[in-house]
Amino acid sequence: MRVPRRLALLALAGAGTAYLRKVHRYRDPVRFSDPRPGELLCPADGMVSFVRRIEQGQASHGHTEELDWPVSELFRDEVPQEGWLVGLLVSPLDVLYTSAPADGEVRAVRHVPGSRLPLGGRHLLQMAARQPVDLLGAPGTRANERLVLTFQTSAGDVHVAAIGSRRGLQGTTYLNQGDTVRAGHKALFLPEGGLVVVYFPLSVLPQVGVGDRVQGGQTVMARSA
Repeated sequence: MRVPRRLALLALAGAGTAYLRKVHRYRDPVRFSDPRPGELLCPADGMVSFVRRIEQGQASHGHTEELDWPVSELFRDEVPQEGWLVGLLVSPLDVLYTSAPADGEVRAVRHVPGSRLPLGGRHLLQMAARQPVDLLGAPGTRANERLVLTFQTSAGDVHVAAIGSRRGLQGTTYLNQGDTVRAGHKALFLPEGGLVVVYFPLSVLPQVGVGDRVQGGQTVMARSA
């Protein structure tokens, strides 16, 4: 007896969905991290959404029609006055484990409750097509639930904020305050993906640009001047 084509396609789609949710989602490739002194590694797989300089606690949006806005909305308790921001958009198809960007000590782990707004807003089609979207200043970036890790490193404090999507954060952290870590050490699991925003000091210069595809624990994100 022949199976109707429509039923076959539905069965194939169901199997594909099950694979993505049960197998693909939990990919945890073995990666060996060996950064040079003064280097910071990307903490997550994904696409670079923005690279911005912070001045006097304000992050420039980079567009004349947009006003600058306070970095305190990203990190809440931590308010860096000078430095750099790099945003990494982690899709559900990326490796969803994130890692420490450098050797050091975990100075703080903070969960910040918030909204469940779509990260992309009007840019959802671009995101679905895996095209770069600048999410700095988007409502979800400002308001959504997040988990903030602060690493004390030889380059200074590095803050990593994992921001949830409309499904919420649902993140799991493997680190606690006071833990000693090496670059590439597993830090978070983000089952639905999200936006990972990294702050680092001015003395470390970005080595990635908007639209770059990066790998957590492998791609050099920044390097000491």
